[in-house]
Amino acid sequence: GINCGAGSCAGGSCICNNGWSGGSCETPPDPCAGKNCGSGSCSGGACICSEGWSGAYCEVAPDPCAGKNCGSGSCSGGACICNEGWSGENCEVAPDPCIGLSCGSGSCSGGACICREGWSGVYCEVAPDPCAGKNCGFGSCSAGACACIDGWSGASCELPPDPCTGKNCGSGSCSAGACVCIEGWSGASCELPPDPCASMSCGGHGSCSNGACTCTDGYSGAQCEVALDPCVGVSCGGHGTCASGSCACSGGYTGSSCETAPDPCAAVACGTHGSCSSGACSCSGGFTGATCDVPPWMRLSPSQLPR
Repeated sequence: GINCGAGSCAGGSCICNNGWSGGSCETPPDPCAGKNCGSGSCSGGACICSEGWSGAYCEVAPDPCAGKNCGSGSCSGGACICNEGWSGENCEVAPDPCIGLSCGSGSCSGGACICREGWSGVYCEVAPDPCAGKNCGFGSCSAGACACIDGWSGASCELPPDPCTGKNCGSGSCSAGACVCIEGWSGASCELPPDPCASMSCGGHGSCSNGACTCTDGYSGAQCEVALDPCVGVSCGGHGTCASGSCACSGGYTGSSCETAPDPCAAVACGTHGSCSSGACSCSGGFTGATCDVPPWMRLSPSQLPR
């Protein structure tokens, strides 16, 4: 009569299987017993590691480079090793564009040479010449002629660059420096995609999200055009069918769910000498017959009849 669960009974006491315990061997083994989780703790037989640690037994130390952005470089031991020319704690400082650039009779600024008065040329290597005093606007003079830079043109480099040069219009094209987007796209650089709900109609029974309708009030369909079936959720048992949300009962059954069985006595007449029970007449006063219509004297023999 002793239930030892995960064990067996001996001498009126439970001897539990390996790891099980309790008076009735009802306590299962501890899945964390003997499990070393290093830099973490055990729960349900699995190691839950401290922040940054990993591994089946939390034995893998945190990566000092995890989450560190070294920009134009790479991380080693938690510190950034920058690519050639780059500097800064996170290799965010770009190389000096003037390093290695010789501007001769001038000085470098932003990677370009600024020449002393009279001198010209990309590297200020052209000495003053008959071009002295000639205004070349966005360019330089050589042998009396202007050499334009950065897209400028014209005899005196007076014509500005094409305003669309270098302009990225994504899903569109550039005109006079401004982006003209293709149908549906928008944004200064035509970077915003069309609204998938712009031409989506969900009727009056839903709303559009990401190009699909989310219907309400029981409606369904791609555009919430299918009305709720009034018979959904209406049970008429096995004795009726649903129409327009109401049960039409059959076989004499009644009730809102056709749950009321027909009365077996409804069509049974037992007269004044009996009563109906379960569809049959129970007669009184000596009357007999299926409808209690046979009086007692009709069952007497001729000798019993009154004289």
